[in-house]
Amino acid sequence: MIDNMDFGVFKYVSGKENLSEIFDCKLDLFNHIFSSEVIGNISLYDLLLRIKYNLTHDISVNDFLTTKYIEDTINPLYQTIKNSKPTTCYNATFYGSKKLEKLNVVTNLMFLDIDHFKSKDEALAYKETIIRKYDWIVSCNLSLSRVGLHVIILVDRIVDNEDFNNKYDIINSFYFESILDKGAKSLSRHTIIPYDNQIFINENPKVLAIDSIIKKVKPLIQPVNLNLYNQPISTKEIKPKQKSTEGDVLKVNLISSPHTFSCTPNIEQLASDSARNDGLLFKEVVDENMFDDPDTPLQYPDGVHVMELNLYPYKNKKVQIKNRYNTIGAISACLIYLNSNRLKDIPDIKKKSAILKFMQGFNHQFCEPPITSEEVCNSVDGNWNHYVNGVLNVNRYFKKKYTLWSKHSTLTSNEKRSITSKIKSRPVVENSHRKISDAIEALQKAGIKITQANVAKDYHIGKTTVKKYWSEFKPLVKEYNLKLK
Repeated sequence: MIDNMDFGVFKYVSGKENLSEIFDCKLDLFNHIFSSEVIGNISLYDLLLRIKYNLTHDISVNDFLTTKYIEDTINPLYQTIKNSKPTTCYNATFYGSKKLEKLNVVTNLMFLDIDHFKSKDEALAYKETIIRKYDWIVSCNLSLSRVGLHVIILVDRIVDNEDFNNKYDIINSFYFESILDKGAKSLSRHTIIPYDNQIFINENPKVLAIDSIIKKVKPLIQPVNLNLYNQPISTKEIKPKQKSTEGDVLKVNLISSPHTFSCTPNIEQLASDSARNDGLLFKEVVDENMFDDPDTPLQYPDGVHVMELNLYPYKNKKVQIKNRYNTIGAISACLIYLNSNRLKDIPDIKKKSAILKFMQGFNHQFCEPPITSEEVCNSVDGNWNHYVNGVLNVNRYFKKKYTLWSKHSTLTSNEKRSITSKIKSRPVVENSHRKISDAIEALQKAGIKITQANVAKDYHIGKTTVKKYWSEFKPLVKEYNLKLK
């Protein structure tokens, strides 16, 4: 066992010269899930061997075989067993007590919890899929319930608890189809040490370069000059400000190329011509390599803010006098953001020229009456200078999306909307379930009769919410209340 000797000596005598140094990482141990006091520590490798060979003391194999559900209801015996088992924290170690203010070392390991598979076979099938796919998985084993998975991964850098939580969300969305348990977030999250003789242990795992990945996907997730995890102030679609910016634009050299425009029939045609002839982008484009199936979207249950220029308001009406300058400024700012981030192989002067050409055409056809060509140039140049100086602010023009679709998708708009609606509502439903379940468990421990009124009153859950989901908890509540009698 590693804990009894120098790690280098252990590798030599055990014939495991390629065993990664991460397995010498020391982890804290705790008595049970309600305990925060550190009772000892153990190396990662020894812990995984405990799981493989059931070396944790005083644990019966029968405990691990106790089913979690009986006819879709939590088995009280399982809950009792769960509450008594020893736990560990993979993510960090602490000084004496598992509290963030007593944080000692961040391990750069991440514990990922996947629960609620329909069966053990389904969990094992998913396990085989991810261990073949991701070489940065350190270990993967069945949870205590046998219908969940504990996945340990190794990343390059975790700064603090907020950074851990944000990266957990990104990994959840990009690699695990948003099925990770969001309740498993936090550096201080600890978990039960189960038994699984088929545990997967990757003795030489790669490191998931999460910081580098964030930089690559950064343009997709956030606006210019914002921290990756800050959400834009507003997600409203483009609406012109009411205050004129006529006197705010900077006088700079104008693009000298002459621009002439034909009378294109509508806004879609104008945008289509600019996209086809000049390569302009009007919404953020997702790398098609990110899609495993064009009819399966990238899912973001909490939403992700993306830039999608909305030209629909100008389909059937003109831009009136008081809104012309603000509208020209807003649309050109969005085009600069979209195309400066994506068209890396096109020189800036060509991108700027294409944007100006579109804005002149827009002004000519949709402003009533049009402003002068010089005023359009001044507006575009002003926004371009803000972009060059790193102060272009397009926060209010981002739109929150819950799904991103491949351009090759064959689904209809209605089919896409149906899928998006389900993804959007999923976090709300899960959160309500978790709150009610926690309240019921707390009332049961306190010996208080479990009623809808008690759950809503004592745990600040809306009565309507409790009533809506109460039927799902009725069998469990009935059993708990019978025990109280």
